[in-house]
Amino acid sequence: MTSDQRLVAEAVAVALSSARPGSAVVVPWPGVRPGVDRSAARPPVGLLMSDLDAVATVQAAQLALARAGTDWLAMTAAPPGAVWGAVLEAGAIDVVPSSAGLLTVAGRLATLADGPRGSRTGDAATGAGHAAYLDLWHGTTLATAVAAGRLPLLSAPERAVLEELAAGRTPREVRRTHAGTHPEVAALVRRIMRRLAVATPDEAVSALRLAVRAEALPGASPAPR
Repeated sequence: MTSDQRLVAEAVAVALSSARPGSAVVVPWPGVRPGVDRSAARPPVGLLMSDLDAVATVQAAQLALARAGTDWLAMTAAPPGAVWGAVLEAGAIDVVPSSAGLLTVAGRLATLADGPRGSRTGDAATGAGHAAYLDLWHGTTLATAVAAGRLPLLSAPERAVLEELAAGRTPREVRRTHAGTHPEVAALVRRIMRRLAVATPDEAVSALRLAVRAEALPGASPAPR
């Protein structure tokens, strides 16, 4: 298993090894010096854990998922959407939310380990979900995909302003709408861009539209607001 947070990977490895002694090993995150590890192991099944909340982090995850000889399960705090499609295309067999419990993850890993090499186990609904996430990913950029995953970081006023911009209102019209309660709309827009890690309001709007598409997928849960 691997994670951009080494302590997390080590803790989960210990927990999983309690069920199957010696079954879990930690491999370095791409770009991180391996130190004393120097492990050349190629486990048949891997667990990648990351919030996937930055472009560089997703790029590193894509490198990790390309590790030959390992079927990867990705576990992330990023909401279902284009980022999930990015890691599926990079080689993940499946993606689970970070809210999943240890027993769920252990069971999923066991299923992968016991199945045929390179198999994409799962029911038809899972396969359809994967295809939908891949479609979202293929229609966007990595920066927009990451920004869409960061939308839950916005406050209610920030989300409201962004939705008005996405509806086609100009910054001046938005300022008029919020004159009584949010006189500093320009400051709100700057904060929105900072939270989403984008450079322009248009990029923030693109991220919102992408997230709305993801929320409309069958079985998807609306993102927290």
